Amino acid sequence: MLIFVSAAVVALLVGMLTFVQTVSWPTTLLAALGSAGAAIRLLHQVLGK
Repeated sequence: MLIFVSAAVVALLVGMLTFVQTVSWPTTLLAALGSAGAAIRLLHQVLGK
């Protein structure tokens, strides 16, 4: 559960920063979803659950 919550926080931060810089919804969604997927894989390896 901690991994998914942490990945959601990462996706939220990346999405907000991307939207502030680009003001493009498709780019924001792509960046947020990509970072969430990468965060899940990375946190799963780091935390080892």
